[in-house]
Amino acid sequence: MRVALVGAGAIAREHIKALRNVKGIEIAAIADHLSSLSEVMADEFCIPQHFSDLTEMLASVQPAVLHVTTPVASHFPIAAQALASGCHVLVEKPVTRSTAEFDQLRAIAESSAKLLIENQNYLHGGAVQALLAAVESGEFGDVRHVEVRACMDLTANGSPFADRAFPHPSLREPGGAISDFLPHFAYLCHAFTGPARSVWKRYREIPGSPVPYDEFAADVTGERATASVFFSASIQASLFELRVYCAQAVAEVDLLEPRLSCWRPASGTAGLAPLKASFREAKARIGAGLGGLRTRLRGQYPAMDGMRGLIQKLYASLATGGPPPMSLDDIAACVRLVEEFQPRDGSA
Repeated sequence: MRVALVGAGAIAREHIKALRNVKGIEIAAIADHLSSLSEVMADEFCIPQHFSDLTEMLASVQPAVLHVTTPVASHFPIAAQALASGCHVLVEKPVTRSTAEFDQLRAIAESSAKLLIENQNYLHGGAVQALLAAVESGEFGDVRHVEVRACMDLTANGSPFADRAFPHPSLREPGGAISDFLPHFAYLCHAFTGPARSVWKRYREIPGSPVPYDEFAADVTGERATASVFFSASIQASLFELRVYCAQAVAEVDLLEPRLSCWRPASGTAGLAPLKASFREAKARIGAGLGGLRTRLRGQYPAMDGMRGLIQKLYASLATGGPPPMSLDDIAACVRLVEEFQPRDGSA
């Protein structure tokens, strides 16, 4: 199966690393509007062909799958062209800038019988998938509430979001730098709450900050449960956590490691229950730390575990004809939720 990529940045590099672990595929070409970038990446990863023109690459290579790793403003035209040319398409988040664009892409994908997939990477990591499996099996009981919390110091020296000379593409989006994280919040909430019924959100700016907005908070009422989201771009400690409150358990995933922790009703001697829980948590932390170290030694980031998992699922689906890793309905619901999260008319 011939595969091609468009975009030759850091994210494309992670896609290529993940694709190297998929059997039965050939990374045939890479394209970028800057030919020097596509040439450098083609040389680095021994990719046979590189292009500066997408139309030329699609016609010459005729890939079965195209990975779109460019800035969000270009996702719609690139994905639309690729789907119309007969490619399955995996697009970096957010798949489109609006529901109107997604609806058009969906129509093209359905008419051409091709898969359209959004890279919902954190959702497909091992820890989150284990949590989803426990919820879907009924082991944890019904989901009552979901929390997503993230702190990323986007204003620190060296942050791509704070570089005034080369502004990050997301700074042009309605939510500024925070818009780059909204798709993650949307698909993590949706997976456990179902489609959103109502959304409240708030943005906050800190005077003198190099980014348009520094904090974001939202409350979501979904079909099955409620959710709350908090993001800070100015807190120095790095944090990205998902916590799910169920009828019979509370579970938390450290999305940066990643690591799953669970708390259940105490059993056995009451005085020993907290001690047992502490030992289980310590064991989980040590295991996640060692796993993260092994991943880094292989030249991979632990946080990209989900992207590697999603890519494996996508190509297994294409090879066997099985169901895709996500439905168009689920992607559409996430796109709508991202739109709800954004400030209206450029204001909070």
